[in-house]
Amino acid sequence: TGRSALPTAFTLSQYDLSILKESGRRIAEVADIDRNEDKIISLFPYAPHLAFWQVFYVGLGGNIFTLNTGGGKVMGTEGILQAIQKMQPAYLAGIPGYVYHLLREAHSQGLDLGYIKGLALGGDAVTPGYRARVKELLRGLGSTDPCVLSVLGFTESRKCWIECRAEAEGGFHLYPDLEIVEIVDPDTGKQLGEGETGELVYTCLDGRGSTILRYRTGDIIVGGMTWEKCPGCGRTVQRMSSHLERVSNMKDFQLSKVKGTLVNLNLFKEELDNDERVEEWQLVIKKKDDDPYGVDEIHLNLALASQCAGEDQGKITESIGNRLRLATEVSLNDIHLISLERILELLGMETQLKEKRIVDLRSGGGKANEEAVKG
Repeated sequence: TGRSALPTAFTLSQYDLSILKESGRRIAEVADIDRNEDKIISLFPYAPHLAFWQVFYVGLGGNIFTLNTGGGKVMGTEGILQAIQKMQPAYLAGIPGYVYHLLREAHSQGLDLGYIKGLALGGDAVTPGYRARVKELLRGLGSTDPCVLSVLGFTESRKCWIECRAEAEGGFHLYPDLEIVEIVDPDTGKQLGEGETGELVYTCLDGRGSTILRYRTGDIIVGGMTWEKCPGCGRTVQRMSSHLERVSNMKDFQLSKVKGTLVNLNLFKEELDNDERVEEWQLVIKKKDDDPYGVDEIHLNLALASQCAGEDQGKITESIGNRLRLATEVSLNDIHLISLERILELLGMETQLKEKRIVDLRSGGGKANEEAVKG
């Protein structure tokens, strides 16, 4: 479960499902979804994970017409686009990477999706760069003033939280009657004050089945929590910053024969999402010459945006490499420029439950994964 990486059964009783339904009702209210007019299409894959089931219970709890497609792996992108045109939903819910891919395909087909009011995105970080880029794409599809709302949840919480229409400025709106959420110093475990950055610790107040007390999630909440009135919706419930960094993305690298280096892979995502020259990307980590005792290498598979056509690609990749080095203090071993179609295949955008954005081949992938490195 969660950050433990150990297979642990986590059970929900009928009572827990009723809480999941109630949190679904609250999510619909915070997101300002109109049960009489709005429809939702979920792009989350069919799987026993919280994101899919929370959207399902948003439909039930909020009494909102919801279509659960199972994502590209089930209906395929073309099938989902046909369903969108038929249903004309106000909201799409899904994993950020696939949602962007779907909207990009809609744009290439010249579709009019002006009825879409917003997106609810979970399963991955929603960076400022991504948020700006996907809003621009939505406007190009005819949507006026779209909102892009980040959603957070994890198996152990058994419920999700969402931003209001103030988006990152409002943060995640919590449920003080159902839980205790703390921000602590990740090194000492000491509880931190309002607005301080630290690790999210979760306690379930109401529930049956598998419950947890002071569970350390491994998620770093940049900006911590606040009890101030929300500047967007005016609610006075406890709120948590929606700027997260995953401890699981802090990896140890043997970049030299001398000592290991701790690298924050979250920074790669932030920089690449914010770079308008980058259409899609994949980071590949491997051992030099596939030698298990060799140094680590970091390769970047990259598809450039169409606006870069005709420009000096060598200068562009050099600029992107320099920008990443400044942000992460790590130099890439190589940048492989490949086509959009090829990188979508490597990411598994249409075949995986979640795209393979960061691929770590150091645990024995070897030559079987050589194509992932070469791009």
